[in-house]
Amino acid sequence: AAGDYEYTIEEVIPTPKATGVTYDETVYNVKVNVVANKNGTKTVAVYTKKSTDEKYGDAIEGTTVVLNFENKYTENGEADIQIKKAYNGDTWPSEGFTFTIAADHAEEDEGTPKAGKEVPMPAETSVTAHDATAVDFGTITYEEDGFYYYTVAEDIPDDAHKAEGVTYDDTVYTVKVKVETEANGEKTITVYTKTNEATSVYAKVDDRPVILDFTNTYEANGEADIQ
Repeated sequence: AAGDYEYTIEEVIPTPKATGVTYDETVYNVKVNVVANKNGTKTVAVYTKKSTDEKYGDAIEGTTVVLNFENKYTENGEADIQIKKAYNGDTWPSEGFTFTIAADHAEEDEGTPKAGKEVPMPAETSVTAHDATAVDFGTITYEEDGFYYYTVAEDIPDDAHKAEGVTYDDTVYTVKVKVETEANGEKTITVYTKTNEATSVYAKVDDRPVILDFTNTYEANGEADIQ
């Protein structure tokens, strides 16, 4: 029958959503105008608009309507930071050596800190080494592009609690993680590190996992016996 017929067309977004998929929430309005001609035929004109538009556009050519929806896939990126301790003592202190990772700040673009942008953290922010085997803070997962900064240092006890004869490593690493999403949705993770030495500059780290080296040294006290 002649008249105007209106429809809404939208994607059915599942619950739960597929991991990594951003769904297109566009809602289209389609209006079909049917006019009965005197010769018994009908003329059909189709108009479309998005629900956010105020007015319909011009009638489309023909009667085949193509509505475009675009979903995007983005993988999370990951980085893994580990600590490797070198120690020249024959016996490691029973309490081991403890290290901490802390969030520093995040940037949307390099050099421009962004307030409120969360710095993803690993499962553990403190780890203890009891031998030369690398210890792992755990995987850090990145959902958003940007630059993320961390500091990593050894927890040096106060003088009363230091292991006898041990000189602790006071190096503080700054770790910069650059996260970029490629056209295929995969994330590229680039890691740079520098230390608190005055001449230190960021250097790219290609190895995975990222291993930060600390060295503690042991020197026994000398003794003399005078009788």
